Amino acid sequence: MSKVRVLKLRHGGQHPEAEETISDHEEIATQLALLLASRATLGISIEEGQEVYLSRALEIVPEDGYLVLDELVPSEGNQRLRSGTRILVTARSRGTLLRFYTEVQEIASERGLAYYRLRWPRLIGLQQRRRHFRVFVPMSQSVPVLLATDDDVRLQGELRDLSVSGFSARLPEQLPIRLVAGQVLPSCRLALPDHGQVIVPVELRYLEAPRDQRRSARIGGRFLRLSTQTERQLEKMVRAIEREAQRRGQRDRPT
Repeated sequence: MSKVRVLKLRHGGQHPEAEETISDHEEIATQLALLLASRATLGISIEEGQEVYLSRALEIVPEDGYLVLDELVPSEGNQRLRSGTRILVTARSRGTLLRFYTEVQEIASERGLAYYRLRWPRLIGLQQRRRHFRVFVPMSQSVPVLLATDDDVRLQGELRDLSVSGFSARLPEQLPIRLVAGQVLPSCRLALPDHGQVIVPVELRYLEAPRDQRRSARIGGRFLRLSTQTERQLEKMVRAIEREAQRRGQRDRPT
């Protein structure tokens, strides 16, 4: 086996991009499947140590809640792993830095090569190298948003800003249910005249209660499991909203 230099993990610095955290089981499975399909190199940091060893994913089993990791390189890292050992996994996939904590559940070997069964991560952090353009929706341009919960409770609001990755919206002051950050809603429907509609699941990222009786509540969400077709449709919606805002600005400008 060829020698591989042990990398050093830098601590204490600020990440160049804001990190998003995903908790939806299916979305986590999607991210791990991308790592598996691309045979991406994984960085493994053991028990908060500075050394980062290299490995790759061999199998993911979302229905049973575990994934399988190849042996570590350099091989000294394998001697440090025990059942219950906590590790940090990092990887770069499609321009996104992915990070999650997990622990070793089982150690086995085949033909003299070690492999590890790891606990399914509860959270995955994502740092996007590239940020999507976000367009703000003027108050004069009403774009409805219809949200639905798992219990089929419907919430209607007005779009405040939109990007391919997410949105924010105003909601009525008195909500019929309690919403929490990290909650996944199975349906978010956006409709724009002459540009059709999109219906996608969303993860709530922030909630802002009304400050006074005259102000609506605000929520922000991140779209989940977007197909290529839906991404393109969202891009068209973003461009259409931007064009309409520019047109209204030109029309309202004093002459």
